[in-house]
Amino acid sequence: MRAEVSGRVSALPGAGDGADSWQIVSASQEVAERAAAVLGGAASSTDGGWRAVVPAELLPVALRREGGGVLVEIDALPGLLFALDSKPFPLWQIAPVRTLVALVPEREDQGVGCLLSARPLLIKTRGGRLVRYLMPQLATADVA
Repeated sequence: MRAEVSGRVSALPGAGDGADSWQIVSASQEVAERAAAVLGGAASSTDGGWRAVVPAELLPVALRREGGGVLVEIDALPGLLFALDSKPFPLWQIAPVRTLVALVPEREDQGVGCLLSARPLLIKTRGGRLVRYLMPQLATADVA
């Protein structure tokens, strides 16, 4: 059974003030407003959708395997599944191997408990400019 994806979650580096945050983007105003209210952020409309920007704190999540991809369910927002946007970092780079191994096809109906965090990373471009990224990180709940 294919689950309905409510939107996507990504790490959002702070501007000059350095206030990093999570960005939850959805086509649904209700989902964005619920996420903002529950997680202590603000919701606003975007081109063709809605977004909630919430503080970049540890988010307890459940990873779920869904049709060849991986979705996250934020513990504070039960029943809503989000695609994890980790670009430019591939999933194997942000999650421990044992977490990914636990996402075998036989367990598609179960989630693997994790903590989602973001680590600041400075990358120097070919032109010598420093660009600040937030690299999402997944750790199993028993490790963190």
